Amino acid sequence: MAPKKTANDIAALSRLCGITREYRDNFKVRRRTSRATMEALLTAMGVPCSTPREIRDSLEHCQESITDRLLPSLTVAIPRDGRCLCFNLWWPRPEVPSPLEMEGELLEESGEKRRWLPHAEQLNLTEAHPTGDGWRLQLSLPLPHDLADGYYDLTFRVKSGGREETGVTHLAVSPGQAWVPPLLAQGARLWGLNLPLYALRSRHNWGIGDFTDLRAATAWAGELGASFVGVNPLHALQPGANADPSPYSPTSRLFLNFLYINLENVPELQDSPEARALLASPDFQDDLARLRNSLLVAYPEVRRLKRKILEILFAAFVENHGLPE
Repeated sequence: MAPKKTANDIAALSRLCGITREYRDNFKVRRRTSRATMEALLTAMGVPCSTPREIRDSLEHCQESITDRLLPSLTVAIPRDGRCLCFNLWWPRPEVPSPLEMEGELLEESGEKRRWLPHAEQLNLTEAHPTGDGWRLQLSLPLPHDLADGYYDLTFRVKSGGREETGVTHLAVSPGQAWVPPLLAQGARLWGLNLPLYALRSRHNWGIGDFTDLRAATAWAGELGASFVGVNPLHALQPGANADPSPYSPTSRLFLNFLYINLENVPELQDSPEARALLASPDFQDDLARLRNSLLVAYPEVRRLKRKILEILFAAFVENHGLPE
């Protein structure tokens, strides 16, 4: 396969897999995604792309998996694209089917359901792919104009020429850009601190910054006139002493990383003579001193010590209050 053909195929494969061909960096400079980056991302996603044949096979597989379904598993609607729903439909000719009936049901995050009855004249034919027995059409349909930003589960039914197809998609209706504070929108400039919480050190913490440190740091930043303090993700990580400690690999958006808890502020500490005795023991204090003086965060050791105390505190909680409902 010619190099140019291979480059075009890798770009097409990347687009189908959700990898953008260009982006703007922090300085608003437009950058193009290099082929090496595309290949690295595709490999990380489990898409074979090490040879021209693998690239071609992966591209054909992706195209077939997309065009054979009425709807993709995820649809992102943004203002730039007119907030449209794109779907695929079989038809014997490369033209918008007529007559055509469509019906949608939108399940909102609140649990409420909304019925949607679009009209065929709103459809726009964007692509037509030949199949063995006709054509697979890609059609674009504007979403309801009053649909609020947010997430929806959409069930969509299409009936034409005696055929009926039903598809489901997780619909994300995006505002197109992040929220901008009014002051910034008016041209004002604000400053603050970028603060990786795990890197904070204090006399009381266990070799890793905790929420008590964060409270002190935000108070100090406020006294200096800062408008914000930005922190790394604080969510729960993979379990296990040897798990990846990166805050950018969380397992949940609902639960926080217990390593950031200041255990001396946990109420059950006052109810547990065992935990207080362990904390005051010379061996435990030696471990804490070593962690505080370490140049790097010793995640496995911090985790081991905090978990040991937390297990004792949980036992004290259960003894006084019973198991959580």
